[in-house]
Amino acid sequence: MEELLDRLDKLKKELDNLPLFKELDLCRQNITNNKELVEKIEKYNLTKNNNLRLEIYSYKEIQEYKEKENELNLMILEINKKLKTITNKRSCHNESN
Repeated sequence: MEELLDRLDKLKKELDNLPLFKELDLCRQNITNNKELVEKIEKYNLTKNNNLRLEIYSYKEIQEYKEKENELNLMILEINKKLKTITNKRSCHNESN
């Protein structure tokens, strides 16, 4: 069990150092540095105006962020798929009736 925890900890550290997370941070920073975009996002949060939402999505910063976000979601799906194959393996003992 300890070996498994060590391997999971190592995996977490490796994931934390993936370029994707640095790219996401950079995208988030680019969004926050665009004052006009931030104002529109804040206004949208109050009004939920669909035209404003579409305008927000037209910004390059948002498009780049969404692209990275999609990459992350695909990575999560892949990890979950692999974890499912690990956890669905039958144990050593036979569970027959």
